[in-house]
Amino acid sequence: MDLHNLLSGHVPDALSIHDLEGHYLWASPAFAELLGVAPGGLVGRDFFRMVHPEDVEAVTVTHQALLHQPTSNVVKFRMERGDGLYRWVEATARVSADVIVASTRPIDHRHSVLNALEAERLLAARLREFDNERHLFLTTVSHRARQPLTVISAMAELLSTRWRDLDPEQVDVLLARARHNTKELQKLVDDVTRAEELARGARAVQARPVDLRRLVNGLVDRVASPDGPIEVDIPAGTVVVADHDLLRVAIAILLDNAAVHTPVGTPVWVRMERVGEGAMVIVEDAGPGVEPSRRASIFDTFVSGEADAHDPGLGLGLNVVAQVAVAHHGRVWVEDRAGGGASFRMLIPPAIPTVVDVGPLDPELDQEKAPERPTRVLVVDDDPNVSLMLQVALEADGYMVATVDNGADAIREVEGTRPDVVVLDVLMPGLGGHEVTRAIRSNPDTCRTPIVMCSALGTEDDRWQAHIAGADAFVAKPFDIRTLTAELTRAQMATRSVTD
Repeated sequence: MDLHNLLSGHVPDALSIHDLEGHYLWASPAFAELLGVAPGGLVGRDFFRMVHPEDVEAVTVTHQALLHQPTSNVVKFRMERGDGLYRWVEATARVSADVIVASTRPIDHRHSVLNALEAERLLAARLREFDNERHLFLTTVSHRARQPLTVISAMAELLSTRWRDLDPEQVDVLLARARHNTKELQKLVDDVTRAEELARGARAVQARPVDLRRLVNGLVDRVASPDGPIEVDIPAGTVVVADHDLLRVAIAILLDNAAVHTPVGTPVWVRMERVGEGAMVIVEDAGPGVEPSRRASIFDTFVSGEADAHDPGLGLGLNVVAQVAVAHHGRVWVEDRAGGGASFRMLIPPAIPTVVDVGPLDPELDQEKAPERPTRVLVVDDDPNVSLMLQVALEADGYMVATVDNGADAIREVEGTRPDVVVLDVLMPGLGGHEVTRAIRSNPDTCRTPIVMCSALGTEDDRWQAHIAGADAFVAKPFDIRTLTAELTRAQMATRSVTD
């Protein structure tokens, strides 16, 4: 039996092991009763962030004494519980083999009256804080959404009413601006959705070997510009075990953060260091750096750039990076770069859960050649605007497209015309996408028809539900046409390989 588990099974106190800076390396099951937090949820967290602000000084003094003398130290303080309130505890700690070993027990019986009053005060404060954050969040999202919506609306109006007066170059400029603002709006929606998923633990880590250099080079090709050089110092063939999509999101945010918060032309470097069997991804820049007073809070929700920045952002990006690190049982922090600037470091330990990866492939890496004969696509969507957009875009790429606007007609069309692939909306009146997929799969004559399901609901649970129903691929709206065509090809290839 593991020594940690042996000890935790026979000692009533909550036991824990920390690095010398105070981050949890291991916690016993007793923390579930003490704080209402699963032991695994503590690993990687900063102990000092869980101490009541009024008790941080006393705990810090004890911690410093602990590092300079071998004897055990005892300190009483309030510790944050899983529900956001605090509990009085007594901790005994000592340094052993370059780690801190601590034993924590509750002392609520000595402070019951204080606890009751404090709980009431903190609850009222939390409610006020939540209301303020909600107001700030909704106001910021509304402001950031209105700008791209205004541009898209204006461009569409101009193109629809004045297109005869515009020369081809002007049309190209307007379309480029509309596309850019559409991507900005999509990024806003993705940031909000992703932050919410990670915060409530709805996105499970899908661990698999990832070619880190290939992943980073793909991001750099999209982000870098002549005015903003990015140097990648990662050996070829470097493989880390992580969630490919989450790791890509986190590194992309760090690169974007470096570009936004440094002067134009500031160099950026991306490198990797081995930490045991794990890895530390490092994104550095030669910009102004991050003030020491902001280094702890910069990864919190709604904490954005400097107040006078032209576009301080939602304050979700770096919080998403922190959530990705925690999901991998790691952590992220920022320190000074040698030579000036900021050095963002994300530690990915080796011990993370592994599950089957059913996520979408990168359309730029996995696009296959289209078949020689035109592919017959059936588009099923109750929104005529979406159907028309897909029909025009896919036909421009050489596909033959038919459309229906409901599930019953979709089943009849599949049985009658046998399309090569179906693009199927999830939420429709009557028969929804899941029911249509199950009906197609239950018919021996149509059961192998490739199905790509699309939905404005793009959470991990929505993706799993699509695959459980029988879809070959899932694309979250809004999407660009390259992503959709990549999934169309993927679904066809997967079905063809099974048939062969």
